[in-house]
Amino acid sequence: HTEELALLKEFNESIVESVNVGLLAVDEDGRVIRCNSPFEQMIGHGRSALSRYSDPAGRALVGLASPLGRSGWFLAVETEHARAFAPAIEITRTIFIVDVCVILLFSVLAYKVTVAIMEPIHALSSGAQRILDGHIDHQIPPPAIHDDELGLLTHTFNEMMRKLRSNQIEIERD
Repeated sequence: HTEELALLKEFNESIVESVNVGLLAVDEDGRVIRCNSPFEQMIGHGRSALSRYSDPAGRALVGLASPLGRSGWFLAVETEHARAFAPAIEITRTIFIVDVCVILLFSVLAYKVTVAIMEPIHALSSGAQRILDGHIDHQIPPPAIHDDELGLLTHTFNEMMRKLRSNQIEIERD
């Protein structure tokens, strides 16, 4: 096992520490051959295991232990939780920002549509109130968009008032 330990030590120092991960090697009897972190809790029942835990310094870590073929050995790797899930966290943050922007965009759009609908209705309502108060010469200004239902209603209302004024003038002449 001396040669294997030397190989694992060289692997651990040259590669594993350069990417800031931990390494654990366990033989077929479950004895830890090489360990630079608390992986023992991850090894179990001959299957791959993913675990989240903290080191003695309190850093959140995530580790994966997986059997090496039929040898009974396990290879385990660990890294900081934030580093392991950084891509997922970044995607989640990006999706959140996009969602907020879409919601704001649709809110502004809904507000503008509501105002575009409510202004002509309010103009019709106040025009009808002025006519009810006796101002039959009042004309309701046409909405910005003339070719929709509200534009047609405003045009019809103004035509009706023009005919009413014409009829009133004719009655007064007679």
